[in-house]
Order: sequence, then structure tokens, then C-alpha cells
Amino acid sequence: MGNPFSDPRLCATIIDRLTFNGTISENGSESYHLAHSEARQHLVSTPPTPRVL
Repeated sequence: MGNPFSDPRLCATIIDRLTFNGTISENGSESYHLAHSEARQHLVSTPPTPRVL
């Protein structure tokens, strides 16, 4: 069996089954993983500044 996360439908089904009857609670603080992901996305989308010699 291959990587189950390579198929979007299968991944969505796994997440659905894991969260079914679950309770999602927010603690009011920033998510480290979300902030890290957004920062990394910003670095990827920002073109490098030209270097002046």
C-alpha cells in the first residue's frame, strides 16, 4: 500500500473519521504550526532582493 496522503479524497476521509464525534477547542493562543507555515509560505513567495556590489 502506498502513501495514503498522496490521494486527496483518501486524506479527507481519514481526517473526517479522526474528527467524527470529536471536540475542537480553541485556547485563544496562536497556532505555532499555522504561523510557521505562513512564514515559510511568505519566504517562498517573496522574490529575492537583488544584491548590489
